[in-house]
Amino acid sequence: MATVSVVIGLKAPKISSARHSLTILFLMLMASSNSLLHLWLSEAPEQTTNMFVTIIASGIVLSNRNHWTASILFNWIGWFTVNFTLEIALIQHFFFVMTMSTLLSWFADLARKKLVETQLELEKEIDLAVQHEHEAKAATEAKSAFLANMSHEIRTPMNGTIGMIELVSHSKQDEEQKDYMKTAKLSAESLMIITNDILNFSKIEAGELTIEQVDLI
Repeated sequence: MATVSVVIGLKAPKISSARHSLTILFLMLMASSNSLLHLWLSEAPEQTTNMFVTIIASGIVLSNRNHWTASILFNWIGWFTVNFTLEIALIQHFFFVMTMSTLLSWFADLARKKLVETQLELEKEIDLAVQHEHEAKAATEAKSAFLANMSHEIRTPMNGTIGMIELVSHSKQDEEQKDYMKTAKLSAESLMIITNDILNFSKIEAGELTIEQVDLI
C-alpha cells in the first residue's frame, strides 16, 4: 500500500483535475482497508482508532459528496463486518467515537464546500470588476478621443473668426463699432483658450501631452 501511495504521489501532477477526487477516494479506501486489516488480524477493538482519522480526513480532502459518502459507508460497513465476523464486542465507546468522527467529517465537508463556493464567488466578482475596469477605460478613451476631435474641429473656424475680426478691426469704424469688435475679439480669444484647455486635458488623459521647454527672458 505504501508503494502504491508513493507511485500515485509521483504521478499526481499528471492526473487530470477531473480525476483528482476519484484518486483521493482510492487512497482513502486504501487507508481504510489497511485499518480494517489491522483490526482483523489483531482482533483488538483498539485498532478501530485508526479509522477515526480516516473518516475525519475524508471530509477534509474529498470535494465530491458522493465520494465522501462512499468513503464513510465503506468504513462503517467494514467495521461492522469485521466485528460481527470475528464476534468482537461492540464497545459503546468506539461506536460513539465512530459516530462523532462521522459528524466531524460531515462538518468538515460542509465547510470545504462553503469555502469553495465563496472562492468561486470571489473569482466571479474579480472578473466582473476587471471587466468593468476595461469598460470604464474604453469609455474614457472614447471620451478623450471625442473631445480632442471636437477641439480640433472648433479651433479651425475659431481661427478664421479671430482672423476676420482682426482684419475688420483695422478698417475705418466709429467708436461704437470699435467697442463691438473689441468685445467680439475678446470673446473669440476666450473661447479659443477654453478650447485649447479642453484639448490639453484630452491629451493628458490619453497620455499624449507634450511639454515644451521655453526660455524665459
